Amino acid sequence: MTVRIATNTAKIARPKKKLRTGLYFLKDQADHQTTRPLAIGELVKEANQILASAGIEILPVSYAYQLIKEDLGKKIDFASSDRVGGAKRGNHYYQLLYDIREKNQEPFSVFFAWDFESPQPGLIAAAFTWRKDRKTICVMRDDIPKPGRILAHEAGHALSIDFNTEDATQLMHEYDMPGTGILIPSDQAETMRASPLLE
Repeated sequence: MTVRIATNTAKIARPKKKLRTGLYFLKDQADHQTTRPLAIGELVKEANQILASAGIEILPVSYAYQLIKEDLGKKIDFASSDRVGGAKRGNHYYQLLYDIREKNQEPFSVFFAWDFESPQPGLIAAAFTWRKDRKTICVMRDDIPKPGRILAHEAGHALSIDFNTEDATQLMHEYDMPGTGILIPSDQAETMRASPLLE
């Protein structure tokens, strides 16, 4: 007799909830520009295959090049404390992206960038997600492998899941960058599905 042992990984069939997402391809007035192609259907498909176990689907509602009318530099420095118009340069860059998100009103806005300096100095990051008053943006670097998995991981952050640093098989594992884990425990799946960003 075979005994099947239940796990706490989310695999139960359930109606999918949608995460409406804007996908923006950054360029600036100094001709720095993402090399990520507009045709990123496979990237989104890979992310959705991972998120399917939680009954969640990224629904792209826009694909667009986004011109920033400034020179953002060879690396967009989100850690900079230099002042720009009374604000720290890093915070100024955040605000530029939040303003785009505010204009377009997607629950989740993803920006593809050529390169950036992490907000945490010394930490090399593939992507970052910021949540602010139910307004969520993500920035992803061009040179990362497994961008579909990274997009799914960042969607997890958008949906209120923090890092899991103990189990490298899980999607939200932190330090195995870019990581191979894709499992979403059932408790995390329920938290994600309860997010007001979903419809």
